[in-house]
Amino acid sequence: MTPYILHVAILIGISYLFYRLFLKKETFFRSNRWLLLAFLPVSFLLPFMEVPAEWSVREATVVESSSAEKIASLQSAEAGGINPRHRNNGIKFNTDTELNAAALTEMDTGFNSNNKVTEIKKTESNFSIISWFENISWELVLKYVYLFGVTIFFIRFLVHLFTLLFKTSTNQFVKDGIYKIYHLDQDIAPCSFGNCIFINPKKYDRPTYDQILKHEKIHVSMWHSIDIILTEILIAAQWFNPFAWLYRKAVENNLEYLTDQLMLNKGTDRQTYQMSLLKVSVPHSAPQLVTNYNHSFLKKRIIMMNAKKSPVRSGWKYLLVLPIIGLSIICLNSVQSIASEQVAHVEPSVIQFDSELDKQSEIVEKNKEKEKKEDELKNKDKKKEKNKPKDKDKTKDKKKEKFGAIFLLEGKWEAEIEGNEICLSFRTENDYGNHWWGSHNCIDKSEFSNLSTNGQSEFKLTNDAGTITFVGSFNNGKGEGTYSFEENKSFRDYLSKEGINNVREETLFHACINKTDKNYIASVKQMGFSINKDEFKSLSHFGTSLDEIKNYNKELKRIGYEGFTLNDIAHLDVHHVSIDYINEMHQLGFKNLTIKKMVQASIHNVTPEYFRKLKAAGLEEVKFDDLISFAIHNVEPEYVKEMQNLSSRKLSNEDIVQASIHHVTPEYFDELKQAGMEDMSFDELIQFSIHNISPSYVKEMQNLSSRKLTSKEIIQAGIHNVSADYFEELKAAGMGDMELKELIQFSIHNVSPQFVAGIKKLGYDNLSNEEVIQASIHGVSTRYISSLQEAGIKDAPIRKLIEARIHGVDAAFIKKVNAGTGENTKSLDYYIEKKIRGWNRRGAH
Repeated sequence: MTPYILHVAILIGISYLFYRLFLKKETFFRSNRWLLLAFLPVSFLLPFMEVPAEWSVREATVVESSSAEKIASLQSAEAGGINPRHRNNGIKFNTDTELNAAALTEMDTGFNSNNKVTEIKKTESNFSIISWFENISWELVLKYVYLFGVTIFFIRFLVHLFTLLFKTSTNQFVKDGIYKIYHLDQDIAPCSFGNCIFINPKKYDRPTYDQILKHEKIHVSMWHSIDIILTEILIAAQWFNPFAWLYRKAVENNLEYLTDQLMLNKGTDRQTYQMSLLKVSVPHSAPQLVTNYNHSFLKKRIIMMNAKKSPVRSGWKYLLVLPIIGLSIICLNSVQSIASEQVAHVEPSVIQFDSELDKQSEIVEKNKEKEKKEDELKNKDKKKEKNKPKDKDKTKDKKKEKFGAIFLLEGKWEAEIEGNEICLSFRTENDYGNHWWGSHNCIDKSEFSNLSTNGQSEFKLTNDAGTITFVGSFNNGKGEGTYSFEENKSFRDYLSKEGINNVREETLFHACINKTDKNYIASVKQMGFSINKDEFKSLSHFGTSLDEIKNYNKELKRIGYEGFTLNDIAHLDVHHVSIDYINEMHQLGFKNLTIKKMVQASIHNVTPEYFRKLKAAGLEEVKFDDLISFAIHNVEPEYVKEMQNLSSRKLSNEDIVQASIHHVTPEYFDELKQAGMEDMSFDELIQFSIHNISPSYVKEMQNLSSRKLTSKEIIQAGIHNVSADYFEELKAAGMGDMELKELIQFSIHNVSPQFVAGIKKLGYDNLSNEEVIQASIHGVSTRYISSLQEAGIKDAPIRKLIEARIHGVDAAFIKKVNAGTGENTKSLDYYIEKKIRGWNRRGAH
C-alpha cells in the first residue's frame, strides 16, 4: 500500500507544479478547471498501470534457478505437492546482469513456497535478548499512522457536510428557480453549496445584495461544489502531502477567477463589481465545503480581472500534460515481468529476420501479471438528516408539526417607503438565532389598513390567504417592528376543494403577501390551466402576476406553443425570456424550439444579433445546437471569417468550433506557410496546433531531409519527439545519413545514441538501421552482449543474439548448462535449442 500512496503523492505534486509553473497566470480559467479536475482521477488510477519493459527506464528482473541448493529445494517442493515445472512463476529476473553464485545462494535462502522473502536474523549464543526497537515493523507503524490520519480527515469532512445539511434543515429559504436562498443573521461571508445560497441580507444595500446573488448563482449553475467536495476527498486521502493542500487552494482560487470572469462577461461593470468585493469583507470566513464570495485573496482576484486576456497561442502549454504524464509512467510505474518459460521448438534455420522473429517472440508465454489493487475509492451516498428541536409543552408540539414554516409566522419586520409602496423585509427568532428570509416585497400602501407612516403604528395586510398584523413605527421613511400571521382557515378549505391539499402555512404567508388569492386561482383556471400544490407554491413564492401569466399564455399560443404549464411560464419569467426574444428567435428560423431550449439560449446569451453576425460571416446553416456550441466556446463572427479565409474548402460549423478549441489563428497559419508549409489543408492545420508543431520546428525538420516533407511526416516527427539534436547525436554515434522515416522509427523504439555507440564498440559496426531497431526492441543491450562474450559466446551475429534474447538465453543459463553437462562452450544455436526443449540440470528435456 505504501508505494501506491507515495506514487499518488508524487503525481499530485507534479500536477500542482505543472499548474503553478505554466497555467496559474493564464486567463483560461474554464480550461484550468477541467484540467485540475482531470488530474485527480489520473493521479489515483495511473499507478495501477504496468509498463512494458522496453518502454520503462526501470529494468525488469528474472531469477534463474542455477544452484544445487535451488534444485534441491524445488525437488523438495515437488514432494510436497508443488510442481517444479512452475518454479519461475511470479519470480522476476534481470536478463542483463549475470547472477553470481553468492547472489543465487542468498536468494535461494530467501524464497519460500509463496515466493515471499523472510529475513532470518542470526544471533550469537551470548545474546539472549534482542532490542524491541529492532523488531518493530516500521512499515506497519506508518500504515497505521496513515490510516489514522485518513480517518480523522474523513470525519472532519463528514462534520462539515452535516453542518451544512443542518443549516439547510433549520433555516427557511426563498426559492428562486433552481436556487434556494437562505437568509442568515450570522456574520459570515456569502457562500453557496449545491443549489443553496447563504447570505446575511442585513449587511448589504440592495445593489450589492443583488450582485452577490448573481455571483453565487454562477457558482451554483456551474456545479462548483463538486470541485470542492473532490478536493476535500483528496485532503482526506493525502493529508500528509503538502502539495494536496496547495492543490485544493489552487482549485478554490481558480473557481473564483472563473466566476469573476463570467460576471464581467455578463456585462457587470468592472469597477462597481470590484468595489462590491471590498464591501463584502466580513470578520468571519465561510464554512468549509462551500464556494465563498469573499476570500482573503481579493487583491489577486482584482489583479486577474484587470489582467490582459491570454492569447490563444498560449494554449500550447496544455499539450505539455501528455509528455509529463508519459515521463511519469516510464519513470514511476511498475514494469511488466519478463518470464523465462518453456516455448515450442522452432528450427533456427527457418527463423526469418524481422517478421519471423516477431512471431517467435509471440510464442513465448508471458508470466502471470501481478494482481492489481482494487480501487478503494467508494462514492459515499449523501444522507440528509433533519435535526428537529424537542419541545415539551403542547403549544410547541403543535408548532413542531409545521417545522420549517413555524419561523415565518411571527417575527420582526423592517421597511422603507418608496413612493406609494412599502418595501418589506422579514426576520424571525428561534432557538438558533435571528434569521432573515424574505426578499424585498414592495406593496402598495392602499393594500394596508390603519397604516400610519409617521410615528407608532399598528396596521394589517389582509386577503383570502390570511392576515399579517404589523406593530411598529416609522421615522424618516423607514420603519421597523414585529409581525404575526394568522391564516384564513376557509381559504385552506377552498384550496382543498380545488385539489390543492396539505399546503404549509409558510406558503399561505407568501400567498398573503403576493395576493395569490381565490380570484388569482380562478383567473388562472379560466385561462385553461390546472394548478396543483407545487405550482401554487411556486406562484405564491415568486409572485408571478396575473398579467404576466395572461401575456405569456396569450402570446405563446399565438406563436404556436401548446401544452405548456405554469412551471414553464415561471421559468420564462425567472430567466427574463421575453415574448419579443422568442419571436425574434422564431423569425430567425428556430420555430421548433421547446421552452426549455429557449431558456437555455437566453442563459448562454445567444441573441438574434449574434446569430445574424454569424450568418453574415459566411455560415450558411446554423442549427440551434451549433449556435449554443459557438456561444459556449466564444466563437465570434470575426473568427469565423478568419477561419474561412484560411481554408480552401467550405468549413463546417464543427470545424470552426474545433479550430477555436485548439487555438488556431491566422497568424499561426501564416508563420507555418513562411516555414514552407504552403499547401496545408485545414485539417492538417488543426493537427499541427494539437501537437504543438511550431514554425521553427518545421524548418528544423526540413533541414534534416533531402526532399520536401509532407505535413503528415512532420506531424509524426513531432509526435515522436524527433529533433535535429537527436539526429546529430545518432550520426556521431556512427549511424550516418538517415531518412526521416528511419529517424522516426528510431525515436519510436527509444534507440538512444548511447545504445548505438555501445553496440558498435563491441564489434557490430556494419549493422543496418533495421537491425539496430530490432536489437533495441528485444533488449539486446551492451550488457547482455558483454555477458554472453564473458560466458564464451564470441562473434555471434546480431540476428542470433536477438533470437537468443527472445528465448531467454543469458550468461547464467549458459554457465548452468556447461556445469550440468561438463562440456565446453558450444555455439549459441546449441543453447537456444536447449532452452526451447526445456533443459534442466539433470539433462531432462
